[in-house]
Amino acid sequence: MRLGDTCLLCLCRECERCGATIDVDEEHQIVPERYAKGVGPMGPNEDWGYIDVCDRCLQDSDRLYDDELEAERRL
Repeated sequence: MRLGDTCLLCLCRECERCGATIDVDEEHQIVPERYAKGVGPMGPNEDWGYIDVCDRCLQDSDRLYDDELEAERRL
């Protein structure tokens, strides 16, 4: 498996910050910091997507990719 891939057998993926295995239901999809600041992709293979992080790696300064979930989180 490569970083960011989902295992089709167990539906797990890896945290893109620490590499821990996380379940699809336990992941947090966040906007990468440089995208949140308005800076675009840094190279031809990057897009405006999100990164998956685990509970331990989710920081207060992170912004969730889903605006509705972000609003609920900030309440």
